[in-house]
Amino acid sequence: MSVALLNWLLADTAITDAAGGVFLDQVAPAGTADPYIRLTTVDAIPEQLHDGTDLGEDEDYTRVQIDIWGADSTAVTALRRLVRARVMQVGSIPDAAPRQAYDDTTGRFRASLDVQFYPVDVP
Repeated sequence: MSVALLNWLLADTAITDAAGGVFLDQVAPAGTADPYIRLTTVDAIPEQLHDGTDLGEDEDYTRVQIDIWGADSTAVTALRRLVRARVMQVGSIPDAAPRQAYDDTTGRFRASLDVQFYPVDVP
């Protein structure tokens, strides 16, 4: 599911023009331009029929955490807004307000969105 979401985000030129990269479940490589996006699958809940038949992982309900990292809070905020607008087309964001804060450990700003998807939602 996260791979489908990743590819779908990469199809949006506004996001790819603004992001230094989009990564799946990994740390951005050294030298990655700011800001960048990291997707992490939080969980995937199997979708089952009433009789208990598992429909397979392609039908799992999935929660993905989307983190936008960068040294400039304005750029992080702008990219977060682009990503949020894109995912609102197919997913739901349970947090009323996205989280954004300065991370003392990395010396960078991080904005996070928690997104819920069914595979059929992502084209």
